[in-house]
Amino acid sequence: MLTSHSFTVDPPGRIDFGEGAVQRVGAAVDSLGKGRAFVVTDTGIVRAGIIDVVRQALAEAGIEVDAFTEVEPNPSMSTVHRATEQARRFGDAAVVAVGGGSCLDAAKGIALSAAGPDPTLSSTSRLVRRAPVCRLLPCPPPRERARRPMASG
Repeated sequence: MLTSHSFTVDPPGRIDFGEGAVQRVGAAVDSLGKGRAFVVTDTGIVRAGIIDVVRQALAEAGIEVDAFTEVEPNPSMSTVHRATEQARRFGDAAVVAVGGGSCLDAAKGIALSAAGPDPTLSSTSRLVRRAPVCRLLPCPPPRERARRPMASG
C-alpha cells in the first residue's frame, strides 16, 4: 500500500505524491514565482471534497485560485479548449492537476495552449501527445518548448 510512502519527482514539472502532498502545493506554486494557481480536476475529486482541501492549502499560502472541474475520462480537445479559455481569463498562473491521468493529460494541454498564441493547439498538438508528464507546470515560452526534448509520459 502506497499510503505509507511519499515521493516527489521533478521532470520538467513536478509530481508530488503521498502524505502531505496537498499541504505542500502552496509552497510548490510559490517556488515557481506564481501567486496564482489554475487547478485542473474532475467531478470525482470535487465530490470527494479534495478540491476544497487543495483550495484551502493554496489560500493559506496566499495563492489565488481558479479551478476547472469538468475533466472527463480521456479528455477531449473541446474540454481542453474550454479550460484554456477559462485559464486565459484567469491570467498568468501555475497549472496544478489534481487527480488521475485524465486530469494530468488535460492540464498539460491547458498549460501549453494557455501560454501560447494558438488556443486551438493546432501547432502544438504533436507536443501535447508527446509531452512529459507535468503535474505542476510553469509553462515555458513557446520557443523554449520547441527546443525541449520530449518523451512519452
